[in-house]
Amino acid sequence: MIPTIEEVMKCYKVVALVERMKTGRPGPETVLNALRGAANVCRAAGIELTSPVSAITRQRIDAALAAFMDRGVTRLSAWSYVCQLRGVFAKWCKPYYKDAGWDIPPLELPSFRARAPRYVRPSAEVLAKVKNWYRRQTGECWFAATMMLEFAMRNGDVLRLRDENFVAKDSRHFLTY
Repeated sequence: MIPTIEEVMKCYKVVALVERMKTGRPGPETVLNALRGAANVCRAAGIELTSPVSAITRQRIDAALAAFMDRGVTRLSAWSYVCQLRGVFAKWCKPYYKDAGWDIPPLELPSFRARAPRYVRPSAEVLAKVKNWYRRQTGECWFAATMMLEFAMRNGDVLRLRDENFVAKDSRHFLTY
């Protein structure tokens, strides 16, 4: 029997709880995000949640991606929704769905190659300005700038540092956070 998307989503909530008891994953927020993402993709593709899961095809997902683009959704967000949909049909779910007597066809997704934004090294002029700015820092500003520039800490992480984060060991201090 091929279930409806809505039936799979209801079952996913339950099987996710069972799986969390066994393995500690998926977390409650992951489950909610997967369900929201699945609903968003179906809505954008024009698929009713009362439709059978076989209605989710690669062509329909392509249509959803195009609809997301038309609405101004960023590429990364659109693919996040698709990946969340994929989570509802993850490999670990298949035995549970089979136990429910469902024959769910494999979910065929459009190809996607994640690419990190290309790093562009700052020009010598920009690096010189940063170094000049850094040399002018004093006190707390110098400390914050050092943590951010030398250790790639975010400003929020620097603000949360306390004395306990600096551990003395063998006459040296180490940062733990």
